[in-house]
Parts: sequence; C-alpha cells; structure tokens
Amino acid sequence: MDKLKKFIKKNKKEIIFYGIIFILVLILCALFPYSHDDWAWGSKIGIERLNTRFYNYNGRWIANLLVLVLTRSYILRVLFVSISLIIIFYLTNVLIESKNKILKYFSLLFFASIPHLILMQSVVWVSGFTNYVFSAVLILIYFLLNKETINLEYKEYKKRYLPLFFVLGLLSTLCVEHVTIYCVLLSLFFLVLIYIKKKKIDLSNLSYFIGSIVGSIIMFSNKAYHSIAVSADEYRNISPITNMIKNFFDTIINQLVINSYVLNIVVSVTLVILLFNTKFVKRILNILKNIVISVLVSFPIYALIIKVINTQILLNYTKYFNGLFVLIYLIAIFISLLMLFKKKKLFKLLFAYFSIAVVCAPLVIVSPIGPRCFYITYVFHILFALLLLEELFNKYKIKNNIYEYVKKILIIISSLFYVIYFIIYALIFRAYIIRYNYLMEHIDDAKILLPKISNTTFVQHPNPEDDKFMERFKLFYNIDEDTIVEFLPYNEWKKVK
Repeated sequence: MDKLKKFIKKNKKEIIFYGIIFILVLILCALFPYSHDDWAWGSKIGIERLNTRFYNYNGRWIANLLVLVLTRSYILRVLFVSISLIIIFYLTNVLIESKNKILKYFSLLFFASIPHLILMQSVVWVSGFTNYVFSAVLILIYFLLNKETINLEYKEYKKRYLPLFFVLGLLSTLCVEHVTIYCVLLSLFFLVLIYIKKKKIDLSNLSYFIGSIVGSIIMFSNKAYHSIAVSADEYRNISPITNMIKNFFDTIINQLVINSYVLNIVVSVTLVILLFNTKFVKRILNILKNIVISVLVSFPIYALIIKVINTQILLNYTKYFNGLFVLIYLIAIFISLLMLFKKKKLFKLLFAYFSIAVVCAPLVIVSPIGPRCFYITYVFHILFALLLLEELFNKYKIKNNIYEYVKKILIIISSLFYVIYFIIYALIFRAYIIRYNYLMEHIDDAKILLPKISNTTFVQHPNPEDDKFMERFKLFYNIDEDTIVEFLPYNEWKKVK
C-alpha cells in the first residue's frame, strides 16, 4: 500500500494527464454507432460464422471473437476501445524513452490529427477496430518487451516468461493478415540480430516466433485464402500487376503518406532544422543536403495544396506524379537519416522507418484495401516522428518559457481537432439515437420509415445500401424479416413519419 501511495505521489501529474485523455477518449468513443459489418457480427450471422469456425471467411480468430463480443455490449465496446487507444498512446510515449515531457504533447497532436478515413474505418467501426487497432496494441507490447533489442542492447527474460511470449506471438498473428506477416518477420529479425550480437539464440523471441508460426498456420489454413489465391473469392483477390499499380497510386500513397499532413510537416521541419545545422567537409554532401532539404520543404506544402484545392492538377497523370513525389520524399528522408545519425540512434530510426514499409508491403498485392489497413503504419509513423523530435530536443535544449509556449500551442491545436471530431460524432450520435428510438417505438409495424444518417464520411456505411445489409440490419435490431423498412433523407422523413 505504501509503495502504491509513493508511486501515485511520484507520478501524480502523469496519472492526471493520462486520466484526462482517457476520459476525453471515452466520451468520444461513446458517440460511435454500430454500422455495416457490425450488424452481421452482432446478429445470428456472427454466431453462424463462429459455429463453422469461420470456414471460408477468414482466419482472424482473435479479431472475430472480439467483434462478436463487442457488438453485443455497447458499454463493453466503449470501455474496450477507449482502453486500447489509451494503451497505444501510452506505449508510444514509453517506447521513445525520453525525459523530455514536450514529446507527449506532440504525441497527443499526432493522434488527434489522425486522417479521418483511418479513424472512421479502424476506430469508429467496431469491425475494423478489432482487426487493425487491437493488433497495434499487441505489436506495441512486443516492442516494449524488446525495448533493449531495439536499442541494440540485450535483456534475457526468465524461462517462466516464455509462455507469455508464445501467447503474444499467437494472438498477434490472428488479427489481420499483413500484421501476421510482419510479426513473423519481426521476431525472426530480433532472433538474428541478437544472435549476431550475442552469439546465442534468445529463447523469449524464439518462443514468440514459434507462437507466430502457429498463429500463421491457423490463420492461413482457412479455406478463404485458397479461394483468394485461385481467384474464387467474390470479394478478395491477389492483385495482378495492373491492380498492384492501382493499389499503390490510388490508395497506398495517400493513406500511407500524403494524408498525414501534420506528421509530414513535423518530420520535415525537424529534419530540415537538423540538416541546416550540420556541415559536411565534402562538397558533394553539402550539395546533396541542399537537394534533400528542397524535397523535405516542398512535399508537405504540395500535399496541403492538393488537399485544399481538391483537384487533379495534372489531370489523369496527377496520381502518378503524386506517387513519384512520395517515393522521392521517402528517399529524401532515408538519405537525411544516413547523413545525420549514427549507430544506435540511426538503428532505432531505421527500425521505425522500415517497419512502416514492411507492414505495408503485403497491401500492394491484395485487393481490396482501404484506409483501415493503415492504422498500424500511422502508429509507426508517430513513433518515427517522436524519435526525430527526441533527437532535435536533445541537441537544442528548450528554455522553460518557450517550453510552456510550445506546450500550450500543442494542447490548443489538439483540442481543436478533438472538438471538431466531437461535434461531428455528437451530431451523428444524435441522428443514430433518433433513428433507434423511432425504430423501437414502431418495431411491430408492417412498414417502418427510418431517417438516414447523412454523414457517411465519418461512419462506415451507416445505412443499409442493398438487400444483404438490409437483412443484417433487421437481424441486428430484431426486426421481423417480413417488415418493410425504408430509409429516407432526414428532412423528408421528418415530414412523413
């Protein structure tokens, strides 16, 4: 008890900070409605999938079991999503290992400014959350357990922890496919790295690796993946070359890089400051430095311009130019890392940088892909940005008055993002409650007219768009299958209800 009191007293400010963030996240999560696939998972369709052991559906056992639970309890869903998000926020800050408190406010800004399509499909939508956000929680826990390895050091865990690593590896590979592949490669990488440095096989990471292999076998033994491989699946397929190109230029460059405006600006500004204050003896390196700075400055500006004007600057060739510019920008970042950092610092930054590439790589060859697939890469992007900021603030100490000024700016901007999202989802929740209450009042009617939720930009298909999803909507809300349900625009519904 005394230890707990001492801990609370010592970390009082941190507890208050994370407590406030948790409450704000909890309030926001309480406004997210069920929609689209949630209706299937929360009805008898979800139970039928479970009874067939998800045969020919997918091998995402952990994500599937989790969504079955969360679509049946609103309170549990709100709590679980909120706790998961605060864990990700906390672990991201812990992994940086910085004594500079300003970084957690930058972290707050980065999470608050998450692209809205990624937020919609991976956080707001329960069916997306269980696949993409929960897997990120498990990955960050594995990072934490390998914190010393990432720092090119070594920590040997006692044998009693081996089952923990095995279970973590197993669970991590049963959420979503591209994360499954990443987990296997990551644990293999850690094993090889430790062996090279210490000339020994690390049993903890070996245990995780075995767990990830078992999980991968369980996942990919599902018949669905054979159907996908032979193009027998109606929805998913392995992309031919033309679709790979389409995936890259239509989706990946936007969700992976272009839409992360705040992160791009912070990363670019940080690298430019560090480069400006670095002099090289060789003339060729100074020329290269100036070229890299030009790219780092111009890309975030260009990304903002095409967002604001929302038009195809180069007509049909715009997306190809964007793709080329993204590649040049990523190469410029890579070159700047090699020019600025050495040994442990360089390794840690490259680890975060290439983690983004590795976890994203499988998305090139599968279709369809959406913004939800990029939640984990966004988290890695945040880690990368925070590591850069850590190096910046280590090199240039911030005076107390400037620290407070920057802190206030970051809090204000983060609060602005939060308020915007709160207003949007409060209005959506209001429309959802109006629809739900009216439905419950008229559930025994032969015909029910319901208002549409008009804001479809921030909720994944909140209105049934075809007969299949109408059936799922009815099952989720226990509406008789013979009941006619029609959806009307809100103003029209208000006149005829």
